[in-house]
Parts: sequence; C-alpha cells; structure tokens
Amino acid sequence: MNATAGQAEVKVIPIAGQVQAQVNDDEFLAVSDLVPVKRDAAERSLRLVLSEIELMTRDKQWADILAAFHPVTDKLPEVTDHRLDVRVREKIAFALGHLGKFDEAIAELEVCVQREPDNFHMASTKGFD
Repeated sequence: MNATAGQAEVKVIPIAGQVQAQVNDDEFLAVSDLVPVKRDAAERSLRLVLSEIELMTRDKQWADILAAFHPVTDKLPEVTDHRLDVRVREKIAFALGHLGKFDEAIAELEVCVQREPDNFHMASTKGFD
C-alpha cells in the first residue's frame, strides 16, 4: 500500500513579495508606531541596569560593573540607540576611576559631556577623574 495514498499533495509556493507588501501596507500597525514601544523598552532596560549598578556599587564590585556593562555600546545597544546611556556611562566612569583606569573614565565622561553639554555635574565629574 502506498504511504501517501489518501493524502493530498502539498505544494509550497513562496509569497515573500506579497508578505512584504502586507507588512508595509498594514493599516493597523506602521513602523513609526513601534518607535515609542522600543523607547519604552529601552527606558525599562535603563532603570534595571541602573538598579543593578547601584547594588554593585554598594558592594564595591567595580570589575563586575565593567564586565557586565562596559563597553556600553556593545552591552546596551537598545539604551545607546535612544541616547539614554549618559547615566550608565557616568557610573561606568566612576567604576573605571576606582580601578585606576583614568583615561578610559575620562573617555566615558567626554561622551556624557558631548551628549549633555549643559550638565554641570558631568563636566565637574570629568574634572575629578
């Protein structure tokens, strides 16, 4: 007896062009609608990261802070994409300073000053490192 007897043959037809058109022409969801959602997710991630760094700072786990979050652009791309990384960079610079890596700390703070040039706290912190 034939194993496929009684079963209909299934033929796969690629419809990539049609699917792409449906995604671009979706009347309920546009790409621009996703931007606020992504920013909200990045802000939640930022709050979580800052909480973790705070706990590590209390225990003076400077190397652990760097291992988890440095470099920021690689470890937290969703935060840097939305330019929310200033406070994280400030905390990383603090950890770098405690480990004697002053040039790297200054480099992190320079990014902070570029992003927030009117922030006195960032500029003065750079002066202490």
